Amino acid sequence: MKSKWLIAVVAAVVLIGGGAFAGMRFLSEPAVDDALGLAPKDSVVYVNAFLNPSTGQKMALRDLLAKLPEYDTTEAAGDAVAGLFDDALADTGLTYREDIEPWVGKQLAVFVAASEEGGDPAVAALVAADDTDAALAAVEKAQSQESTELTDQSYEGVDYQSNATGDQATGVVEGFLV
Repeated sequence: MKSKWLIAVVAAVVLIGGGAFAGMRFLSEPAVDDALGLAPKDSVVYVNAFLNPSTGQKMALRDLLAKLPEYDTTEAAGDAVAGLFDDALADTGLTYREDIEPWVGKQLAVFVAASEEGGDPAVAALVAADDTDAALAAVEKAQSQESTELTDQSYEGVDYQSNATGDQATGVVEGFLV
């Protein structure tokens, strides 16, 4: 009788432990860097940030917020972050909540490509876009605030817009606003 009880307890521990392990593994699985393949292989700098933190990072952020009375909720912290973005976007006619938040995805990357002799290096930001049409609409809205004329172009099947000097371009590649 004791052996049946022991087997049941061991089985329960294995099932619960295995389920907990599988759950934590699923919830804390490392994120995949989807932007890395879009950066040139000869990039001299590549920086990546995941905008949807892991469960552990969310818990750490919650603990940190508990120590900051002015940002005691995630909403208050989110409002503060949105305010910082709004300040940075002031000259563009965009706001974070209306023009950026609806489309921005889970990843942001920046790379600096190796420069050709004597030239300036190419720098690009790659922003994951859950809604590429909304991302392009935000870019178009921001560009309407400038007097720069843009030209529609295409490179290897990717449509983009560039300014007259060709030193700035915007388009969507594999779900990333570039």
